[in-house]
Amino acid sequence: MQVYTTGQAAKLLQVAPKTICTWFDSGRLRGYRIPGSQDRRIPQEYLVKFLEDHGMPIPEELRPTPDAPPKLNHLRLKLHIRHLHVILQQSLSKSISDTDTITHLLQFRDNVMKAINDN
Repeated sequence: MQVYTTGQAAKLLQVAPKTICTWFDSGRLRGYRIPGSQDRRIPQEYLVKFLEDHGMPIPEELRPTPDAPPKLNHLRLKLHIRHLHVILQQSLSKSISDTDTITHLLQFRDNVMKAINDN
């Protein structure tokens, strides 16, 4: 979770740092103070909620990003692609039957789907 200083929040919202402090001190913008100092910190979720509650535009930097796709084991994926290349070469050269080609392609698909689901 990203946490912003009043200066960072002010820059994101294009307002003066004093405005952020006023919103914070009035309780409209939630956050916390650093123990032993008067410095304020505003978690991203509170900043976004404040903007939503007040009908203010949410800067691109604060918008949630879609979940990243699962990372595949690249070595495993390379082996599957190499296998696909062999299947296609054999099929094109007619050294294996169309039925065997389909069987191998289905097996390839299953192996790749397993690799994706294992991540």
